[in-house]
Amino acid sequence: MSLTKPTLIIAISGPSSSGKSTLSRLLRSVYPNSFILHQDDFYLSDDKIPMRDGNQDWDCPEAFDFDSFCKVLDQIKSTGKVPVDFKSIEETQAIGESGVEQEYLDTVIKPKLGLISSNSGSTNELQYSNICFVDGLMLYHNEELCQRFDKKFFIRAEYSVLKARREARMGYATLQGFWIDPPNYFENYVWGGYQRTHSHLFINGDVNGDLDSSVLKKADIAVPPSMDMTMKQLLDWITEELKNILVSV
Repeated sequence: MSLTKPTLIIAISGPSSSGKSTLSRLLRSVYPNSFILHQDDFYLSDDKIPMRDGNQDWDCPEAFDFDSFCKVLDQIKSTGKVPVDFKSIEETQAIGESGVEQEYLDTVIKPKLGLISSNSGSTNELQYSNICFVDGLMLYHNEELCQRFDKKFFIRAEYSVLKARREARMGYATLQGFWIDPPNYFENYVWGGYQRTHSHLFINGDVNGDLDSSVLKKADIAVPPSMDMTMKQLLDWITEELKNILVSV
């Protein structure tokens, strides 16, 4: 099936609890013909999650079925849709309040992008047929995966903020049950997995330090100017970043 305009695949990545899922859902509510593909829907079955130091390690690359992930991405690129038999567990997961009201989307974000009519003129033309926002914590460690994205974003937050958010969660639905983090899981598993899969983006491999701008430029990964932006600020920033590739005046 050929499409007159392309399907664009936009990656929204970052450590656990960085706000990427909330941001992805807001973007879906802003852009017409858009949907989300969650990396968390490609976890292996519970009994195949790797064990480390007596616990399941859900935060390592080996916990995911990357072959299936890439196949679904390829189908989305060619058809503009997920496979008919694809079912998302992640879409059933509740997320907290975003702090962004629908009124803000309708009166500030959409008019700014020309996605709804304003008093000054008509709507702008969209440069895509469909858009898939890919929400995932581990998207940039593998070149084969990276090359499937038309645009890449990396959302971060301070360690203390990430840890507090993660530990405030009640748990996660899985393919075969429900997962609750055991004590010290964030520092021993979540953060360790983040370090192993993202150190190449940082100067001297230090994920607590500065990002390597040359690596980001080569990989075409955009990063917000600050780690402590509100969700409104993040949404405003990322829609400006996307403006040139998604909307034409």
